[in-house]
Amino acid sequence: MTNTTIEQTSSFIGCCWGVDFNTKLDGTYCITYLEPSVDGKGRPMMKHIMVNTAAEAAEKALLLSAEGKDTYFAMAKYEQGWHPDARTGKNCFRTQENVDSAHGLWADMDCGVEKAAKAEGYPTKIDALKALGTFLEEYSIFPPTYIVDSGNGLHVHWVLDEAVDKDRWDKLTKHLKAKARASGLLIDNSRTTDIASVLRVPGTNNYKDKLNPLPVHIMRTGEVSILEALETALSAGEAPQLIPRQRKKRTTLDAILRASGLEETPENIALVREMLAVLLADCDHDTWLKIVFAIASLGWECSEELAREWSKTAPDAYEKEAFDKLWESYEPGRPGGITVSTLFHLATEGGWVNQQTELRIADPTQYMTGFGGDISNGKLFAHYYRGRLVFIPELNEWIQFDESTGWVYPAHGEVERAAKETVQTMRKQAAKLYKENHESPETKRLMKHVEVSSKMPKIHDMINAAKSEPGMALSLNEFDADLWLLGVANGVIDLRTNKLLPVTPDSRVTKRCNVEYDRKAVCQRFLKFLSEIMPDSAMRDFIQRWAGYCLTGEVGEKKFLFMFGSGDNGKTVLIELLAWIMGDYSKKIATEVLMHHQRSPQGPSPDIVALKGIRLAYANETEEGRRLAEARVKDMTGGDTLTGRVPYAKKDITFQPTHKLHIVGNHKPEITDTSGGMWGRVGLTPFDVVIPQEKRDRELLKKLRAEGPGILNWMLQGLRLWRMNSLKIPKQMQAAAAVYRDEQDIIGEWIAEDCNIGSGLTAMKKRLYATYTHWAHRNGHRPLAQVRLTRRLKERGYSLLPDKRTVSGLELKPHTWPSTL
Repeated sequence: MTNTTIEQTSSFIGCCWGVDFNTKLDGTYCITYLEPSVDGKGRPMMKHIMVNTAAEAAEKALLLSAEGKDTYFAMAKYEQGWHPDARTGKNCFRTQENVDSAHGLWADMDCGVEKAAKAEGYPTKIDALKALGTFLEEYSIFPPTYIVDSGNGLHVHWVLDEAVDKDRWDKLTKHLKAKARASGLLIDNSRTTDIASVLRVPGTNNYKDKLNPLPVHIMRTGEVSILEALETALSAGEAPQLIPRQRKKRTTLDAILRASGLEETPENIALVREMLAVLLADCDHDTWLKIVFAIASLGWECSEELAREWSKTAPDAYEKEAFDKLWESYEPGRPGGITVSTLFHLATEGGWVNQQTELRIADPTQYMTGFGGDISNGKLFAHYYRGRLVFIPELNEWIQFDESTGWVYPAHGEVERAAKETVQTMRKQAAKLYKENHESPETKRLMKHVEVSSKMPKIHDMINAAKSEPGMALSLNEFDADLWLLGVANGVIDLRTNKLLPVTPDSRVTKRCNVEYDRKAVCQRFLKFLSEIMPDSAMRDFIQRWAGYCLTGEVGEKKFLFMFGSGDNGKTVLIELLAWIMGDYSKKIATEVLMHHQRSPQGPSPDIVALKGIRLAYANETEEGRRLAEARVKDMTGGDTLTGRVPYAKKDITFQPTHKLHIVGNHKPEITDTSGGMWGRVGLTPFDVVIPQEKRDRELLKKLRAEGPGILNWMLQGLRLWRMNSLKIPKQMQAAAAVYRDEQDIIGEWIAEDCNIGSGLTAMKKRLYATYTHWAHRNGHRPLAQVRLTRRLKERGYSLLPDKRTVSGLELKPHTWPSTL
């Protein structure tokens, strides 16, 4: 997560402070930054900025970092006012004596050769992570909520489910410090046990080396810790060990991956898919062998399917016989053999950042104590469904990850079903405790909690509580954000490389085409159809480039396609076929949206919102005499941010457009805007061929759909040609557009009929407008307002004289005079 967004930074700070990032803070919180000395030689000064929300803190921190300043945030909540510092006696704001409370614990782990030489840190961050994993296992401490790469080390955060005062916090950190010392974990005790500490902000830079600043980013994400459970683990005298001492000295991840207990669960399958997603299958043979054997070592029923599915993402390299032979040669349990840890290390080297393993290996029974009410239930729900269910605040809807298809909107009641399953899990735990000791207070408390949680209002409370848990809510704009990823029926195509990637939660693709990607597929019937309706090869080549361009989310061409012609010429079949292939990426819109009409700017605009993530938008059947809404079409084809709102929604949705607009019709709409900015967008595509009655096939669309994978390959070839040559508008289209533009030059037609032009000629503005209005009505046109007519005349070089009543450069012809009387 090196490219941290402001939303992620806001969420991180809000979580550490125990609030939603947009909620107004109750108390005094601050960020800090180092201000260099005036002469640049003295000690930098620590400056403080008070903030009202976590979002404000994130915004200010990122801005300060962009200015080259080291930026931090204070972990604790402070009392208002200034207090004397116990060490210096000076009045300060951020002192231990001024702390009100804190919402977490933290540890600072330094890394680097110099720190390691002094036994003050670890040589590398990997070494630090391994030591941390050993420490967590040794004392049965649940994984931290965040591990942040601070640039020169790690900042480890355990966010608590409730705030603690300074006295209680001191006791917790005293235990943490003692256990770290006993385990040999190297941490900076001064910062770890200082409640007034400041730590670095993800998304900023570490500027200790000004010439080589290092990014600060979140490496791993976990769950919020229940205070009572963490307190028990830290204060225990002889803590039970998850793995016997003689078997460990591995990271938490290694221990879990190597252990025989890595069960075939949806969570663990998703974890393996995430790792495979960063590894290219067209690698060298030895690497391919290691990865396939690493998957085989899991011993899962789906292992072969996972390995084969990944291998197929390199269609040119995959051979069924070679794969089958390799798979059969694997020897499980071979001493010194390849394990799934090999996959972990290769994926890590390939850029994979594990953000959810700690979540999956945490013990869910910590949330099944009967304490914590709805909050604890929400954490348990998040534990089981993080990475599988995500809440979208802008839509007030959940989205679900399906291993076979990717992110989808769940069926009605699916989220409630998941919450009921969570309650059922608690019920099983209560039954287990009952068998062990049915009289214990813990058993009775949990049984009562299960009974209360089983009621439908509490089911919904659980779901609502889970929304604010880390990783359970994402902005709508975080999905389908990569303009060069295309979801298809059998995976995700990276359009930059034409590689087929497996479906993973991290790809965040919610849309998919209706066809599979098959490099060998052809489309002979479609090519024959295209040559029948478009005999000109230059036009066919253009259509192919345009179709390829539509596969992407790019909109830089700033054009719309007007597919024009009388009926039975194949244009409707073509657009309906392309739209069907594009599947979720296509949208048919009402023609009315593109035609001139009055619309309330404050009203809902679901037609605009519906275009989010769409790559092919089309409207069918234009009516004769309708006027194009030029401003709206410019807005929809200009590439600028679009904003809309669905009915009953409280907030607007703002997004970057990705759609290419198509109008299909038998009648050309009126275009009164004569500017180059408007006509530069018009891609008039004539369909002049009329298919004879005896050659019309009403089943043609169905037959062409059968060639869907081949047509997708044709579109991908068009994309490659577009990337090399851009659109390259054919002469036939240029000529058609010029004729259309001339037809729409209503002002020019009136001037030609009713006016003489020349230098020194003049006409009264009032009489000009009366003549123009009479001419427009006589010829079936809507006249422009006088102000607009005057502006259009000025654009043509006919300006008002200083008296503001006379137009220069033209005069009315004599035959027009009666019309103005």
